[in-house]
Amino acid sequence: MSSEKRKLTEDAGGERAPKRQAAITSFFAAAKPRQPEPEKEKEREEENTPTGSLSASQQTAASSAHLDENASMTAPSWDASPTSSGSLSKSGSTVASIAQTEEEEKKREAEGTNKNKNQNNNGWDEQLLFDAFGAPTWEQILGEEWSAALKSELNQSYLKACVQKVAAARRAGPDQIFPPPSQVFTAFRTSPIDQVKVVIVGQDPYHRKGQAMGLSFSVPQGVDLPPSLKNIFKEARVDPGSTSRGGDLGGWAQQGVFLLNTLLTVKEQTPMAHKAFGWERFTDRVIEILNQKREGVVFMLWGNHAKAKGKKVDRKRHCVLEGAHPSPLSCTKFFGCNHFNLANDYLEEKGKQPIDWRRL
Repeated sequence: MSSEKRKLTEDAGGERAPKRQAAITSFFAAAKPRQPEPEKEKEREEENTPTGSLSASQQTAASSAHLDENASMTAPSWDASPTSSGSLSKSGSTVASIAQTEEEEKKREAEGTNKNKNQNNNGWDEQLLFDAFGAPTWEQILGEEWSAALKSELNQSYLKACVQKVAAARRAGPDQIFPPPSQVFTAFRTSPIDQVKVVIVGQDPYHRKGQAMGLSFSVPQGVDLPPSLKNIFKEARVDPGSTSRGGDLGGWAQQGVFLLNTLLTVKEQTPMAHKAFGWERFTDRVIEILNQKREGVVFMLWGNHAKAKGKKVDRKRHCVLEGAHPSPLSCTKFFGCNHFNLANDYLEEKGKQPIDWRRL
């Protein structure tokens, strides 16, 4: 470049330098935040302030809210993620709420189930029944047919008092009440109403350990025969040695012989100990139901306690055979009653299958 041109360029640059500097200064001045004018800022504060002055606590709360708002606006993006403390708190609250709801639903379902159980069980306490008879429902205790037939009787207050007494007696002496809990109503489960052809009524269960089993006059297999049962076998011309069942009369029960005692429980070595419990009223009702629902049944009543049940029987519809009790004290009058043959004769007249008394 010639010296002349270089001089012209430098002169031009020298003239532009002050202008360039002024432009830069103006740009940064415009970019710098403008400070509000005192009067205008005051006006804006008055416009944003509610009518009336704020108390110190209100001012503090408002200031905190303002700071919280600014903090939320400038918070990093990860703070609003599902792993933030606020989200965890909300999530935990939701889980707790769901768990509480589920727990309430389970509780309502349980209450409903218990209500249904009580309705199906005539309002009886299941634990009470289990303590007394080894099962929580009457259907399990009596069988389906008898529990249905006795439904109204099961609601009677006297029976509830009776069951409470039996349960209390078992708690006081677990091994002193006979028969064992699950065997008290063996006769009912073994001989449903529609299968009953003969009823043999006894007094109360055997009071010696290991004998009573819920069937009148019957003892479990392997147990020595009580004197009364020996005399029954003699009259029925049954040889107990011909069968392995011994004195177990389950074979009779399975053929439709309802082996019922007037009392259903007893205390060890104490005959008639539970006479005041209310069992006689219950077994009266059992005889009445058989009298009403069945026809052509043979009632074999031995002894005064059994004969009293005969008053509940319509003798025009049924056959009633009365005699002395087979105990050693009265067996001489019992022998020769011929009840077992007479019962079969009556059943055959009614077109029913006779009982095989030798089948034990």
